[in-house]
Amino acid sequence: MYGSATAIRQDVTALVRAPERVTVYEAATKYLKVQYPDGTWREYDCSLAPEMKEVMECMSSREYEAVVLAGPARSSKTVTVDGFLAYGIKCDPSDMLVVHTSQDLGRKYSKERVDRFIRHSPELKSRLSTRANDDNTFDKVFKAGNILSIGWPSIKQISSRDLKFCAATDYDRRETDNVDGEGDLFTLLKKRNTTFRSAGMTFIESSPGFEILDPSWNPNPDRPHEAPPCKGIMGIYNRGDRRRIYWQCLGCQEWFQPTMELYNTVDQGDPAATAKTVKLGCPHCGHLHDYSDRPTLKDNQRWLKEGQSLTKDGEVVGKGRESTIASFWFEGPVAAYQTWVSQITALLQAEEEYERTGDEEALKSTINVDQGRPYLSRSRQNDRDASVFDDRKEHWEKGVVPEGVRFLIASVDVQAGSKLKNKKKRFVVQVHGFGEHLECSLIDRFNIKWSDRKNDKGDFEPINPAQYLEDWDQLIDGVIKKVYPLADGSGYMPIKMTACDMGGEDGVSDNAYKFYRQIRKDGLHRRFMLVKGASQVNAKLFSESFPDNTKRKDRKASSKGDVPIYILNTHQFKDAVNNNIWRDEPGPNYCHFPDWLGSWFFDELTYEVRMPDGKWEKPGRGDNEAFDLFVYAYGAMRHEKVKAHKIDWDSPPPWARSWEENPDIVRSLEKVEEVKPKARPTRKRQTRYRYR
Repeated sequence: MYGSATAIRQDVTALVRAPERVTVYEAATKYLKVQYPDGTWREYDCSLAPEMKEVMECMSSREYEAVVLAGPARSSKTVTVDGFLAYGIKCDPSDMLVVHTSQDLGRKYSKERVDRFIRHSPELKSRLSTRANDDNTFDKVFKAGNILSIGWPSIKQISSRDLKFCAATDYDRRETDNVDGEGDLFTLLKKRNTTFRSAGMTFIESSPGFEILDPSWNPNPDRPHEAPPCKGIMGIYNRGDRRRIYWQCLGCQEWFQPTMELYNTVDQGDPAATAKTVKLGCPHCGHLHDYSDRPTLKDNQRWLKEGQSLTKDGEVVGKGRESTIASFWFEGPVAAYQTWVSQITALLQAEEEYERTGDEEALKSTINVDQGRPYLSRSRQNDRDASVFDDRKEHWEKGVVPEGVRFLIASVDVQAGSKLKNKKKRFVVQVHGFGEHLECSLIDRFNIKWSDRKNDKGDFEPINPAQYLEDWDQLIDGVIKKVYPLADGSGYMPIKMTACDMGGEDGVSDNAYKFYRQIRKDGLHRRFMLVKGASQVNAKLFSESFPDNTKRKDRKASSKGDVPIYILNTHQFKDAVNNNIWRDEPGPNYCHFPDWLGSWFFDELTYEVRMPDGKWEKPGRGDNEAFDLFVYAYGAMRHEKVKAHKIDWDSPPPWARSWEENPDIVRSLEKVEEVKPKARPTRKRQTRYRYR
């Protein structure tokens, strides 16, 4: 079969043809086919998202070296990347690089997005090389010789390349803002354009993903478009000319920024019902705009640089901020493919989740993704002065279950000891009582310091969990099987679940595995769990794992895949615990503290500091056991035998019912016995009880 001379001549001309003098926006509308909600592929039409026109026009302007677009999800941001690529494929054939958040997502982006829009766009498909090796997942070669590369944040993907066009999608969803220690991705991409001078362009888009760095930041009236101090795309937005969208009020004709603060709702007692009442208010006259008004508002909307304003007639006045970066930021009300009702529903549900559990993840997600705003953790807004707890102390005896508590959770921390602090090795134990809607009361706090081993003098030896497996037996009677007297004297409450940290010095993990196998023979493993903290902030909140390192010679602990380990995202759990302990009034998740606790406890509870990256860190060598033990307790409540966070308090499980109806309450004194303290200590010890 012979080729067509005409077709060959047309293909060859692509090598020498001058760039087509159109903007990225014009190229997208002319050559790009996109998939619509009904599944069909049609010409790109930005009537639903007219705000993207100016963004794309700036991408082909020699006035700017970069374009930055920050906003909520489902707002047509990624289509601007498609339009940018269509321009580089058809109108100005050039080498291009698109960086996704990871290699796996880059592969998915290539297969599910790039391949499809090229296949359904005839003009773009005709430019693709017909050689089989020229069209693969991460590199696509075109007839003009230009190459489209799809990569991920790796210095090997970026360095030693001259690229006229660079783009990064979902910029803030990268695992780190530092690419292999070489610097931030945006700066590295811009370096690839340097050879092309003003013809080069870097484009990044994302919804915000990094937290506000300064909790005390407040908007400056002289810089009304400035974003809060953040890493990621919002920080880069601040470097640019800071463009925000303005809508003209249909009532007073004044211009305003459509932001989430302007949402107005009427409380209906239910998030979904309340969300249906949402309207957008004008900050000047109070006129309430319906969602049906949005197309009219968007038809007349304007982007303004910082320093500019509009008259009622639409005339731009004032000098805009100058920058070689055209930066754009808009919020939830503008999002093309989100309704106001869906946004408010998600926000109110997240607020309910926060009030119910203290967990901020849903709230952070909807603020970032639905509203397009950076988030400030509630944990970082709290006053960390531990002295405020003095006024909150309530009276009940140590080791006694106060009224309202439905079940007990114990947590254990294995402490290696410290010569510097003159502290010996020990198990630190904390017992928490939970009532309706998980109001918490601290029941007990003590150390297990002595083993059953005796020295030559007949004295009990100090405990050593890392060295002696038998020392772990102290947890059986001392914690797992322990019961606590009820305040009204009607019985004794057992501990529903004990969570024990398995980290620490060498030997602790190995003995923890062996202890679990040992108590499994008696069925006590159903009331005991081993926990371990995850290091990554974005790890799953709670997960079960069965480690098996029998084939690893570099591991000291003997995990055989037969012992469940529960991995806690301690950073997220600490957010929840912190929010709960600082609640002002009794109610869901409120924490009650007894007056027998000293200031040392509250110092431990508030010693750690939350960093802007979401991690909790100790600023020095102070103690934080109380905080960690609370975290383990909250983790234990998600165990499959408990699932306290899902309890329907109108119909709770038997073990979480009132004392009169709770079958786990031990009624007969014959079923419990006093735990004899070890002989070594001379100070007075609290009376404790256990199952016979």
